[in-house]
Amino acid sequence: MQFRILSFLVLSILFFQSARCQHYDFAAGVRIGLSYGINGKLFLKTNQAVQSRGAIEGIVSFRHKGIMGSLLYEYHFEVFDTEGMYLYCGGGMHAGMLNSDEVPWETDHTGKKPYAGLDGIIGLEYAFSDIPVSVGLDWKPGFNIISDFNLIIDDIALSVRITFG
Repeated sequence: MQFRILSFLVLSILFFQSARCQHYDFAAGVRIGLSYGINGKLFLKTNQAVQSRGAIEGIVSFRHKGIMGSLLYEYHFEVFDTEGMYLYCGGGMHAGMLNSDEVPWETDHTGKKPYAGLDGIIGLEYAFSDIPVSVGLDWKPGFNIISDFNLIIDDIALSVRITFG
């Protein structure tokens, strides 16, 4: 039932939205990988000096029987002389609660614990020009500072977003 409602909403948005160019102002969608969830990206401005666009991306993801939120600042650069194709990179932070019994790197398995740290991100995104959709593949390594010092290098995900503006 929920899948039908979500499908109806997505198709309605696609039908009623006008065609988009490669640049958009805001996008929201899903992130699929070892950690899965939802994300949104808001572009701030275009930097003409380096031909990049700055964006803030928020991610809410689920993994290890917990929830994690990430806030990232990203630079987007057009690549491959392809309109709508962007390479992006940036960084930010994450915080959330995970079940330490499910976390493989955790040394102290004591149930739900807070985790927080720093993230990097690098990815490739394509924003379609004829439909309001963007598709991206990224790698988001992280470093936990709170609860257990460790490096997280397996966060690779595919994002599919509906674009606005």
